[in-house]
Amino acid sequence: MAQALSFSPYDRLTVQVPKNGSIDRLISAPDMPPFDPRITDFMGALSRALMKTPDARKFPEIVSLAHWMRPRAILELSQKFSATRPSGTLSLSRGIALHFAPGNVDTIFLYSALLAILTGNRNIVRVSSRPSPQIDLLIEVLNNLLADPAHASVADRLLIVRYDHDDTITAALSELCDLRVIWGGDQTVQNIRSHPLQPRARDVSFPNRWSLAALSAPEVLALEQNALSKLAVDFTNDAFWFGQMACSSPRVVVWVGEQDQASAAAARFWPAVRLAADRFASEIQPVNFVNKLVSQNIAAIEGDLLEFVPLPDNVVCVGELAALRAPDDDLCVGDGLFWESRIDEISGITSLLDKRSQTVISFGIPADDWTQVIIEAGAQIDRIVPFGQALQFGHIWDGMDLLTEFSRLVAVDI
Repeated sequence: MAQALSFSPYDRLTVQVPKNGSIDRLISAPDMPPFDPRITDFMGALSRALMKTPDARKFPEIVSLAHWMRPRAILELSQKFSATRPSGTLSLSRGIALHFAPGNVDTIFLYSALLAILTGNRNIVRVSSRPSPQIDLLIEVLNNLLADPAHASVADRLLIVRYDHDDTITAALSELCDLRVIWGGDQTVQNIRSHPLQPRARDVSFPNRWSLAALSAPEVLALEQNALSKLAVDFTNDAFWFGQMACSSPRVVVWVGEQDQASAAAARFWPAVRLAADRFASEIQPVNFVNKLVSQNIAAIEGDLLEFVPLPDNVVCVGELAALRAPDDDLCVGDGLFWESRIDEISGITSLLDKRSQTVISFGIPADDWTQVIIEAGAQIDRIVPFGQALQFGHIWDGMDLLTEFSRLVAVDI
């Protein structure tokens, strides 16, 4: 068991959950077996508590989180976890898991922590100090639930904290942990990795990624109006939640088909997207309307942009790329700025994808075609999902099974 350190670095650390939590208390708690009934009971209670909290219904991402941890889903997750364990082995926790949550997706800190709790780990989670009604609501529900003695075993093994960027605290926590989980940009990952771990500890990192949409132009042209409207609603859910800044939010739209088909499909699709995006318009800050226009003008000046797609305003901004490539980060400012291109066949998408590409939301392209592109053409992508599911979190993320990454195997070979 890890030994207690000098706790002077933690004077500037604010415990959010549980109210009486402490690092001493967490260190002294033993690990639990993965998917222990005490853990799964807590998950079910948390799902129900969120569903019953009126304010939670204001945030679709929290409703999605509550749905993800419902008892039936956790049972299925347990069965998948057991099925992947090699015969003659036991799965155990890694020990103390230290999570650094991103600032752009308010619910990731809890997904990360809950997967680590499910695998029996004790958890320290640093959440962003920036104002967030979603995080504040989740903290309130967690504190209310963990005050129940029935969930004392989880309260002993979970510590959610806030602190300003402080290398002394980060270094002390890193020395303490057995597993460090880093969500953030490339620079954040590099900065945190500069603090050494114990020799047997490990990092699981989630650096900068980008995502895209791929649509069959003929399939879009064949849609009836109601189906087109639903596709547009699903697309805006994928794009506008979290201000289009989540790693799985689509930035680029690729049309698959002949030029005249792609042009006709785009002429149907983008007005429908603009109509569906109307419910997000009030959330876009004035400066971001300007940022989108500036990014398009920069692309035009530098030769990356062929033309703008005409739309009535810039709630949705679309620029046609001069070449099939991922746009630079400074051209992806979020809040409804998209770049589009066209390919004749889905195999042509491989030149667009790179090691940073994460999710494709796909419409009208068969799974067998994607499998062929991935296996035969070596397309670099981690997820292919239908429209409307880009932001649905799963235990398989960024090419890793997090249940496996957050646990260890003990061979019993006698």
